[in-house]
Amino acid sequence: RAIGKALRPWPWCLIGGRAVEVWTNPPQTPDVDVLAAVDDEHVPLAVKRMKAVGMKLNDWATGLGSPMLFFAHKQTKVEVDVIGAYDELHFAVIREAVQRNVRRVGFRVGHAEGIVMLKAQAATDLGRAADKRARDRRAIYNIAASVRLRKPYIRTMLATHGWTEEAALLRL
Repeated sequence: RAIGKALRPWPWCLIGGRAVEVWTNPPQTPDVDVLAAVDDEHVPLAVKRMKAVGMKLNDWATGLGSPMLFFAHKQTKVEVDVIGAYDELHFAVIREAVQRNVRRVGFRVGHAEGIVMLKAQAATDLGRAADKRARDRRAIYNIAASVRLRKPYIRTMLATHGWTEEAALLRL
């Protein structure tokens, strides 16, 4: 609820390991990753709004037009990463996110195909730690085993947006 309230001015959705859990098991990660339509000029307001709901800013990166803001809840210590969307495919994932409810808490989560594409992006990032890339590949496998994916949709989206490495990883 707190994240939704803080990020209300911008379109956003849950991605990352917690989003994987919506589509399959097992749990992927203790932190919460959010993809949001925020850019560098929104950082001061986004930080202010996140602090107002009990978040502490731990770190940030800006300058490329798509900030990354790293928070932790002051009481629970749950980490929340707000990732600024920078690619049209990111904006498509946000636009096409679906509403889910867990324990009477409603939130928007990237659809299964969107999460698979974002996990493929992470899994092909050679600057990312090998164990995290392996976890990303396992998440893709788990979603594919649990959900009937729209493979033509994934193939079209990746091709349209030039995500060739990701398409190769997914064998599309």
